[in-house]
Amino acid sequence: MIIQRTKIHNVDRYLSMLPPRSTFKIISAADAGAIARAGLDEGAETGITFLPAIVGRMTKLNAEGSFVVRRDLPKEGRYVGSREFTRTEWHGRDRFEVTDTVDYYRMCYPREQLAPPGVELMLVDDGEGKLFVSPELTYIPESGEQNKHVINMMLELFGSCEIVLENLARLTPPGARRVSWVMLPPGEYPWERIEAHIKSVFKGRTPTVARAVLVRQEVIQAHAPSAIYSGFAGFSNYIAYVFGERGLVVLESIFYGNALYVFGENWAALSTFTKAEIIRNDLAVARIVHSKDWIAHLASALRKKAA
Repeated sequence: MIIQRTKIHNVDRYLSMLPPRSTFKIISAADAGAIARAGLDEGAETGITFLPAIVGRMTKLNAEGSFVVRRDLPKEGRYVGSREFTRTEWHGRDRFEVTDTVDYYRMCYPREQLAPPGVELMLVDDGEGKLFVSPELTYIPESGEQNKHVINMMLELFGSCEIVLENLARLTPPGARRVSWVMLPPGEYPWERIEAHIKSVFKGRTPTVARAVLVRQEVIQAHAPSAIYSGFAGFSNYIAYVFGERGLVVLESIFYGNALYVFGENWAALSTFTKAEIIRNDLAVARIVHSKDWIAHLASALRKKAA
């Protein structure tokens, strides 16, 4: 994904296409102008790692760090600069110009030095041209500020940058109708998360309806899914249950009356289609309406695929 901005504020807007906890890098084209702006000589060899030159606020922060003003502490005298003054002195009829340097101090709150990020870039050649490449980054909440800093630093240096996979493979932005899924924690089935998701959808509605939906989730979980996802966007009212050993994924509709879909191993690709396209083109392994026999139909679909 290419970013062409002066600065970004919400880093998740640009990284949301990545799977959680995945690794990635930021790259920028290293033409002659970019190489000079980064502080390298024109003939710099590929493979070197270096601290970028200071060209603005972000690169200065990267190289020199910042300060936190401690307003909770008493003020102290701090050197703020010097200035030269020239005066004339007379010794009899002889005239002399004397230059003195005066230091200035001001009462200020103490400042606490924060260490600089010190992010270094590597100059590489990918076969098509030279690139500046960031260190490996990770898409996790606790790294949000670091990820934003690296992107903003490269935007300040080069005017644009690109998010790529750790092997420098380009990312393809998702289509306008692509469905996003959030994987719930693996291991023991995260019942609290499922319950909270369902209750948020049914907020303000009859509590007994939400309880009936929770019962349906218990029935599906009895078949032992290997992973669980909650959907949003076009499938915001669905929960996906992955049965890895069977090569199946069950998309369970939260709302009664909607269908339950059973997909094969190509479910991720089919998730890019609308529900209308899935029905019209018969793309599901099975489509089970929540009738009185839905439990038996689901068990039958799972047995046939498993066999």
